[in-house]
Amino acid sequence: MKSCLFIVPIVGSALVCLSGQQWETSQRVDTDRANRFHRDVSLIETMVEGGLCLAKEETPLLRAECCTALAQQLATAVRHAAKNHDHARVEELGQHLRTVLDQGVAVNLSETRKHVPANSSVEKKIEEVRRSAASLVEPLEEELEQASAPQEHEEFQNTLQALRQGRAELERLRAPTPP
Repeated sequence: MKSCLFIVPIVGSALVCLSGQQWETSQRVDTDRANRFHRDVSLIETMVEGGLCLAKEETPLLRAECCTALAQQLATAVRHAAKNHDHARVEELGQHLRTVLDQGVAVNLSETRKHVPANSSVEKKIEEVRRSAASLVEPLEEELEQASAPQEHEEFQNTLQALRQGRAELERLRAPTPP
């Protein structure tokens, strides 16, 4: 029995060390969360403002403009994440950007086009919004292709694919050229 007593201080010391590590790990996780929230606060504000813009706009063309503004902010966030080599964030934000391009800009422009005669002033506005949204994607694609060997990073490849699909959807909506 006396030979087992030496284990008590060792086990006690180990428990103290482990609980200290757990507290440090918990503190690190909380700090990481706070840092991510601080990093994301302006993007969160933009998304809320964009949601409010979408809710108040009554026409699909105006909603497409709201979505283009959201896409601009997401493209900036993707660019910033790529610059910081935050590959998982690049992928996540890239997917959100594609969703805004596809389900926000493209869907609303397509809906507007259904009710507009060709060569009208509204048709020209549709094309202007489409071009504006598409112009966000091409430079971002080029930047991601050049950033730190993207072929090595699946996240970059997934993001590039999503951006290309979003741009293709916008190109599909290009106004037909008159004969």
